[in-house]
Amino acid sequence: MNKNIKPKSQLIHTILIRVLLPIMSTIVMVTLYVYIGGSGFLSDDIVTSNSDFSIWQIFYSLVATLYAICVAFLLVKEMQDFAELKASFKTEAFVLKSINMYLYFFEENMKSLKGKVLDARKESISLIRKNINDYIVLLLKNDLIGERGDLNIEDKIWNSITQVGKLETCDDNDKIALEKLMEKHEDLFLLRSTRSGWIDTGLSPYLMLFLVVLSFFIIFPFFTFSVENPIVIYMSLGALVFFLTFLLGTLIDLGNPFSGHWKIPTKSYESLLEHEYKI
Repeated sequence: MNKNIKPKSQLIHTILIRVLLPIMSTIVMVTLYVYIGGSGFLSDDIVTSNSDFSIWQIFYSLVATLYAICVAFLLVKEMQDFAELKASFKTEAFVLKSINMYLYFFEENMKSLKGKVLDARKESISLIRKNINDYIVLLLKNDLIGERGDLNIEDKIWNSITQVGKLETCDDNDKIALEKLMEKHEDLFLLRSTRSGWIDTGLSPYLMLFLVVLSFFIIFPFFTFSVENPIVIYMSLGALVFFLTFLLGTLIDLGNPFSGHWKIPTKSYESLLEHEYKI
């Protein structure tokens, strides 16, 4: 089960964003410089005096500062959102583990039960574990890869709550365990409702477009340089394009926490299926 959950699209996304996109952007920009910037006509048309050069220098200093501020702010925000989303899944895995622990309390008291009461408790506990198992499977197939293919995932929690309501208490330990089971199911709904906001919140396409435009403004001055030996410009322009593209790719990665390098780990849920809720 756990080996088939991670789709191949995640690996493709990682290779595209982290490797191919920066390399291709670098090749394209250096090639454009060879055919456009190397001719020197931009430097003749744009900069005609020392005052023109000073104005352009101030302008690009401001653009670079604005770019740095925007990227720093977005990186911090996206990393905080990712950390909160990741913590939500970890908390949910702990809640699911706690549900199974309180079910053991009911199983320990089954020795003193007989007849229909015993059969009813066994059936309820079995169905609770079955519904939680189905919930985790759907979670791995949908939420943890960023898809909403099955809208009935909450029904599994409701079905489990229904079975919890059928559990009859025999002593104070049962009463405490029953109360905790209801609380943990309530926590599941709270985590899912809170997490849905984080899942739907991603990097704004308008901000992404704004950063792309700023990136072009930062790269543009290189096309105004005309030198006898352009190797240094090739290297500096290529490195700058690579770093800018890699940085934008990191923002895209953080804004899509269900694919690529920055993704939600699934080991805790897979461990629950293998040990706690094995059917």
